[in-house]
Amino acid sequence: MRKIKFMLCLLGVLLMNSCSSDESEEVTTKATIMLLDDSTGNPYEGFTIYAFSENTWSVLGTDKELFADFTVATDQDGVAVFENLGSLGTTFTSLNAYTNTFKFKVNYTRGNESFSKVLTVTFKEGVSQTKTMRI
Repeated sequence: MRKIKFMLCLLGVLLMNSCSSDESEEVTTKATIMLLDDSTGNPYEGFTIYAFSENTWSVLGTDKELFADFTVATDQDGVAVFENLGSLGTTFTSLNAYTNTFKFKVNYTRGNESFSKVLTVTFKEGVSQTKTMRI
């Protein structure tokens, strides 16, 4: 009788393990930022855009580009693509309602003056967005 109970328990455990899936579906969240001239609408090539998670931004502040979570330069069309925003510890969980807020920052000059522009975007897990920054 003990052997039968043991075998039934073992069979139950084996069945439960075989039903679980070890293959987790990777969900990616992507940001596409277009950098355009405010007056002409022409794209800016070669500008560096920094992406900061909300946590990084609140801890380090606005002038710490060295510690940006992501850094991408704009291409000839003024486009910078930030792939997989859920990596590097910027997780989407039930604690943050599967959302994350990022701040995208670009530094630029006009004449002898230096400026920065910041764009804040909230992402839902798996939903990619395209935004435009005009400077």
